[in-house]
This record gives sequence, structure tokens and C-alpha cells, in this order.
Amino acid sequence: MVSPARGKSPQFLRRVKNRPALRRRNRLHAMIRAVVVVGIFAALAYGAYFAYQQALTTPRLALQRVVLHQVPTPLIEQVREKITPHYGQNLLALDLEEMQRLVESIPEVRSASIRRTLPDGLVVRVDSRRPKALLQTADGTYVIDRDGVVISASEANMRQLTTVRMEGIGLYARRGQTVVQAVEFGPMVADAITVLEWFEQSQSGLAPNINHLRIDEEGIVVVLTEPELEILLGDAQSLAAKIEGVEALLLSDRPAGHVVVDARYRDMLLVRDLPDKGEPHEERE
Repeated sequence: MVSPARGKSPQFLRRVKNRPALRRRNRLHAMIRAVVVVGIFAALAYGAYFAYQQALTTPRLALQRVVLHQVPTPLIEQVREKITPHYGQNLLALDLEEMQRLVESIPEVRSASIRRTLPDGLVVRVDSRRPKALLQTADGTYVIDRDGVVISASEANMRQLTTVRMEGIGLYARRGQTVVQAVEFGPMVADAITVLEWFEQSQSGLAPNINHLRIDEEGIVVVLTEPELEILLGDAQSLAAKIEGVEALLLSDRPAGHVVVDARYRDMLLVRDLPDKGEPHEERE
């Protein structure tokens, strides 16, 4: 406890008297510190802006070289045509998103990515579309990829592709068009591609014997060369179960002649000769 005499000492009274001045001085110091901090940040920001403006105009950062990564040989010239107009432009000023859109506008390009490599380069990566099937229509034959996009392909690649025949359906498609988006038959083309990919990835012994796929009013039909057989799948649902049933039938009671195995039903297989060879009959699993 402070004694009355000490509480009224001259030193104590001077401190009490000087408190307003001390507060004003502390506020002034705080303001000075704030001004200094703001000044430092402003100087740094101006320095960064000035350096950026200098970088935008220096010839050292002009685009001089481009590395094409995983770009197939047939696409090299097409990609170069999209990139070449940007040579000599400042690397930092390039709109990489717009350049990416230009490269992806090539029908055979599924996706692309572009990144800068200082001081004067770009790296362009491309995920190209790969031919999946030959789509044969009443109006022509088209190479399509797994997304159903019409692309170009070499004759060598075309000879290795499985044909998907669209019975009685006309289609005039241009390069880059996505045929699976067609309202009338698009879903069936998408299912046919799914069937092809399923056979490619499965262990089915029927895969090497596929001659072609057909799309007609009943759905998707897989045409085999050995045995001489057509498998009516209808759609791409429950493929494993459908093919397993067909393979079990071929092992246990292989049909003679050129027949159609209707595998659209869950609980039965319908085996019939071609329409001009006889009446249909049922086979239950």
C-alpha cells in the first residue's frame, strides 16, 4: 500500500502532469511507423511494377523456341501453324489460355497444355485422339476416336480398325464433328465404341474373331468370322454377362450353320438361323 506522502511526491505529480504529452508522443511515433511501413511497401510495389514493365519490353524474354512434347508426327505441322505467329512476342505477355484453345481446335487433339520456360521458350504437350473404329454409313466411311469424334488417319491405321456398319443410316460428317451427339443414332454409336473397348480389355476368346459390328433397328450386332456367328447385344449394358452366356453356349451346344444369338435377355439366349434359313427357337441357360 502506497503511503500518502509518497503518492504526493514531486516525481509522481510530474508524471501525472505529463501523461497527455506522453500519449500524444506515442501516437505520433505510431503514425510515423505506419507511414514508414506504407512507404516501404509502396516502394516495393513500384519496384516490382517497374521491373515487370521492363521485363515486358526486354528482347531477352522474346519467344524463340518451342518444345513439342508427345506430339504425334502427323500433328507437328498443324501445331506449329498455331504457335508460329507468336514467335518474337514477349513470353510474359503471351495469353497461354488462348494459345491452348488454338491447339485444341485441331480435331485430332483431345487436350493440350502450354507452359513457359524462361527465358525464351514454351513447352507444348498434346493428348492426341487415337483412331478407334471405322464408321461406315450410307453416305461414306469415317474414322472416329473413342469419343466419337471424326478424325483423319493414315491408310495403315485404317486397315487395323474394326468397322462399325450403320445399316440404312445416312451420315455426312466433317472432320472434328462428334457423331455420338446426334439425336437419332448417337447413343448407339457410343454403345458400339463401348463394346469395342470392352472386347479389347477383356479376356474373351471371341475378340480375335470379330469381323465387324453392325447397328440396325434391333441394336448392336457383333459379327464373328469363326465361328460363323452373329451376337445381338442390343446395347452396351451388362456386356460381361451377355458374352459369358454366349461363350457357355458355344462350349456346351455349339450351333451349326450361320446363326444369330440374341443375348438381349437376362434369363435366356435366343438362337435363330438367319431369316431366310428357318424359324427361331429358344435356348435357355
